[in-house]
Amino acid sequence: MMNFLDQFKQSMFGGRGNTQNIGIPFEEYQSAMRDKEDRIEKLIHEKEELIKKTTELETRAKLQKNLESLQMDKQRLAERLANPEKAYQDHSARFNLIGATLCDVATINLVGENRLNAALSSFVDMKYEEIDALIDEVEQAGILIQSKAAFAKGNVAEDAIRWHDAYAHYKRAYDLTGDIDALEGYARMAWHLGKYQESLELSEMQLSHAKETHGEESEQVAEVLNNLAVLHENLGQSVRAEPLYYQAIEIGRKTIGEDHPEFANRLNNLAGLYEAIGRYADAEPLDHQAIEIGRKTIGEDHPGFAAWLNNLAGLYCAMGRYAEVEPLYHQAIEITRKTIGEDHPSFATRLNNLAFLHEDMGRYEDAEPLYRQSIEIDRKTIGEDHPDFATRLNNLGVLYYRQERFSEAADLLRQALAIQEAKLPEEHTDTEGTRGSLENLYTLHPELRD
Repeated sequence: MMNFLDQFKQSMFGGRGNTQNIGIPFEEYQSAMRDKEDRIEKLIHEKEELIKKTTELETRAKLQKNLESLQMDKQRLAERLANPEKAYQDHSARFNLIGATLCDVATINLVGENRLNAALSSFVDMKYEEIDALIDEVEQAGILIQSKAAFAKGNVAEDAIRWHDAYAHYKRAYDLTGDIDALEGYARMAWHLGKYQESLELSEMQLSHAKETHGEESEQVAEVLNNLAVLHENLGQSVRAEPLYYQAIEIGRKTIGEDHPEFANRLNNLAGLYEAIGRYADAEPLDHQAIEIGRKTIGEDHPGFAAWLNNLAGLYCAMGRYAEVEPLYHQAIEITRKTIGEDHPSFATRLNNLAFLHEDMGRYEDAEPLYRQSIEIDRKTIGEDHPDFATRLNNLGVLYYRQERFSEAADLLRQALAIQEAKLPEEHTDTEGTRGSLENLYTLHPELRD
């Protein structure tokens, strides 16, 4: 068996951007992921069969919770299989971080025998400075080990797609020592869990560190600027997001160049912001540029390419160019289905957008089942307290309102508003939109007011 401690002593690394692929070869990693996918599929089937046969309510509830957890594992694993090279690099990086931590824990020598004897001797002589200093060092070393262990556990949980656990471990690691890698993981998990304001504050700290460490015009700074812009947009703060997107794009133009998928992603993000604030003429060329970069780099059978098609379709929908919209949505849906599967939040987003198109065109009977399907996918994956889940509820509620199914509409809009008020700023456009729809409904039907 390989001596991993010796390996890590000889082969350290400087972070995720400088990762050595230590562990298993890429082909074995892919095979392991597929084996895991097969095992999860079998477990899902077993749970589904048990639920059908079980009549006891408490047992059924536990089985259903287990099933939903397995379905979440399945969709996250499908996302990795859709981009196996990146998944492998991330897995290798986490392997290195965990191995280095275990090496530190296994080899650290906190107190030498001579130092300990000298400190104890000074204590006997009632000279306390030396033993105080020694105890301080031991305490600090212990905290450092705890932080490293928590960070390693965060990497394990993230690799196992247990995001709530990863969030808690990264937070503990950062709280103990202020480690920058722990801060990055903490911010990333907060964003995944819909904790946008918290992630924003953490990302601001990341930005300060990136500027101090790598320089104002570095790619590391550009990455954080892009993430900050996304977070401001998530929080409905478009005015703050726009200059950050610009900065990230301009730095990226100098660092990674214009023929890079990440550069395309930043263009697409800015286009999405322009669409949201009604600057359609500014958004369209950016969407087209992102798609062309994607076509040359990641190819047309990639979930990222599907996302960019989806976003162009959304822009055309907002512009009323309906004849061009539906084929793009269907293409994006099919790519997503083939790559990351149907039990994934991105697939839910594609269905939701097609439903919105049908609704906009008055095809309510086509829209409703798509909205319902997207809600169920999100319920199993991102959960019922996520802002995106609130958006799905709101959309179906508005559809019911248009169909004059007022009681059902009120129930959904109230649920959506409760989530938005808990997760988003008071003045957020989504929150205000849902609140406005509900007030209009109450004005017409005051009997529905709680």
